[in-house]
Amino acid sequence: MDPVKEDPMIRLPAAVLIAIASFLWTPILAADETCPGCYGSGRVGCPSCVGSFQYMWRGACSGCQGPWPPMRGGACTRCYGTGLCRPCDGKGMACLPCKGTGRVPDGVGELRRKEALQKAKEANAAGMKRVAFFEGSWKNEGSEREKRFTSRYRWEKCVGGSFLRLTERYENEEGTVIDFAAMLTFDPYSQEYVLLVVDSRARASCVRGRANDRGDAIQFTTSGENGRELRITWHLKPAERRVDFVTEIQGEDGFEKIGTSTGRRAADASDLPVEESEPAESMKRFSFLLGNWKQETRDGGGKKLSSEEFRWEARVGGHFFFAAEKSTPAGGRPEDFVSILGFDAPTKSYVVLLFSDPGKILLFQGKPSEETDAVSFRGNGIRWVWTPHSDGDRIDGVLESDPGEGEGKVLSRWTARRRAR
Repeated sequence: MDPVKEDPMIRLPAAVLIAIASFLWTPILAADETCPGCYGSGRVGCPSCVGSFQYMWRGACSGCQGPWPPMRGGACTRCYGTGLCRPCDGKGMACLPCKGTGRVPDGVGELRRKEALQKAKEANAAGMKRVAFFEGSWKNEGSEREKRFTSRYRWEKCVGGSFLRLTERYENEEGTVIDFAAMLTFDPYSQEYVLLVVDSRARASCVRGRANDRGDAIQFTTSGENGRELRITWHLKPAERRVDFVTEIQGEDGFEKIGTSTGRRAADASDLPVEESEPAESMKRFSFLLGNWKQETRDGGGKKLSSEEFRWEARVGGHFFFAAEKSTPAGGRPEDFVSILGFDAPTKSYVVLLFSDPGKILLFQGKPSEETDAVSFRGNGIRWVWTPHSDGDRIDGVLESDPGEGEGKVLSRWTARRRAR
C-alpha cells in the first residue's frame, strides 16, 4: 500500500473515544425471537450499496461510503454527492427471513443464525485463503509520481483468522515518514475484499475490491480527488512471496498509472517499530483508557453472559485507539475481537468500528451527554450507554434495543475494571 498524491484517504481528526464494545454479540445473538438476518432492525443493505455487507453503512453509496463523513470522497460520480445508494434511495431493503418485522418465531432465529453463520464462515475462509501468504514481515519498494519510497510492514492474523491486521512504516526520498495500521477481510455477503486504513496523519479510508477470474489479482476502487476513480491493483505471486502494486487514476483518455511498487517477504522485520504512541493532544483527556481491562457482562436479570479481557493502545501517532479483546461466553469457547475508536469532527460525534468473525464490521456513532459523564452510542438497532467512574478505573454500561424513541429492552449490563497498566 502506498499513499499517492490524489489520496483517497479523507482527514479524520484525532480519535477521542471511550468504548467497551465487543461484548455486544453474546446477548444479541442469543435471543431466539431476534431475526439473525437483520438483528431485529427489519432492514438490510441492498445488493448495490455498502450495506451489502449487511450492517456497514446500510443504504450508503458504495463509491464514497456516504453516511460516515470521514469516508466521503468529494464529488462522487456514483451518487452525485448525495452519499446515498441510488438503487435503493438509501433505504436498504426489507429483510427476507423476517419479512421486515425484525422478529422470527421462537427457536427459528437460533437455527437460522447457526446456518447463516456457518455459510458466512466458509465463504470468508475461502476468500482469506487467497491472501494467507501475506502473514509475516515484508519490505516494499517503489515510486509514486517519480518519487522513490520504501516501507516495512507486517501482516498478522486476528479475529479468528477472518481478518489480517497490518502495521506499516512508510518513508519516501524526501524524508516523509507515515505510520499505517489497517484491517483486511473478505466480505462473505458481497464477495468483496474490504480494507480499512488509518494513519499517523489522522486520516482514515475504506476501499473495497474484487479478485479477478484467475484469482491472482485484487483490484480496489474508490473515489479520488475531484470525484475521479482511483484504482489500486494488487498482483498476487504467492510462489515468489511477492506482491506487485499498481495505482491508477482516471483521466480523460482512460486510466493513468501514477504509482508502482513491489513487496517481498522479509526474513526479519525487527526494525519495524510497533511500540505504542503517546496520545494525540485531543486524546490526552482520555489517556486513562490505555492499558488492560477485565469485564463481566450479565443479562437484564443478572445472569452472567460472558467475561472479557482486553487492552487499549494508542497507535499511528496517537490519533487512533485500538483494542484487542478475548471474550468468553458463559459455558462457551473464547472469541477474539478488534475495535478501532475515532472522532468524527464534521458531526461532532464519536465512532467505534467493531471487527468480528466472520469478517463482520459494525459501526456505531454517539455523543457524550451534556448533563452527565455518560456516552450513548447507537447503530444496528442497538443503543449502548457507558458511564466512566471519576477514578478512571471502572466503567459501567448497559446495552439495550433501540426503538428509535423512548426506552428499549435491556439486553445486558456490564462492568469493566482496570487491571495493571
